[in-house]
Amino acid sequence: ERAVEVPARVGVARLGRAMKLGQWHLNGESLKYSSAGVLVDGQHRLKACVDVNTPFQTLVVRGVDDASEVDTGDYRKASQVLAHSGEQYADHLATAARMLWFQRFQGGLLNMIHGGGSGQVDRKKGFKVSRRPLLSVTELLEVVKNEPGLRDSVVAAQKVRKVVSTPLVAIIHYLAQKNYADEANLFIYELSRGTGLLAGSPVYALRERLFGGYKARGEKLDKRMVYALTIKAWNAYASQVKVKNLRYSQGEEFPKILE
Repeated sequence: ERAVEVPARVGVARLGRAMKLGQWHLNGESLKYSSAGVLVDGQHRLKACVDVNTPFQTLVVRGVDDASEVDTGDYRKASQVLAHSGEQYADHLATAARMLWFQRFQGGLLNMIHGGGSGQVDRKKGFKVSRRPLLSVTELLEVVKNEPGLRDSVVAAQKVRKVVSTPLVAIIHYLAQKNYADEANLFIYELSRGTGLLAGSPVYALRERLFGGYKARGEKLDKRMVYALTIKAWNAYASQVKVKNLRYSQGEEFPKILE
């Protein structure tokens, strides 16, 4: 059969992963063909099926000659699924869930920051994986389902949305709930306000790095630097350690979030 477009590589890889892991189920979506036998919807699913050599069950509809009314086949983002189900701050919740997954199962946030690159074949699993492991929508939704308190942390972190990464602070807040719950709430409060901070405050040092000389010179800190500085500030804050200057060098080991 002929196809009208070449499937997007990333979307196909995600679908293939779901099929290989048995997470793809009959969901009402169909493969659609025109009267001439041209595949007008379902390219991604079929390409994924071939790539991972795994069959899947689906409906087939023929005689669809008006492709303008067919779904483009774009991969539905987890944030879209969460928003459709009524979740608050769906974008931040999806990102926070992805961060939590990397933190717990993929060696930490640094692997998420520096992921990407060309896919490689995992011979044992039988499908392509990228240098940054692909987290399927199904897996991400499972994270949200199994970590219900993550929603509250995302809501709490909204206070710092104009200061630093909201999902990152949400993860810090969530991981702190067992041993540093009060400290995490105060950390967010002080970071959002930025006033009345005492000398040696890690929050003050962090705000100085985020809004100080770099911003005044029109420079921008990269994501790795921002994440590292934020985590170091939190670790010092929770440990009640005074900080005069907050630093992180590229050769330095990426900090782990104090839980």
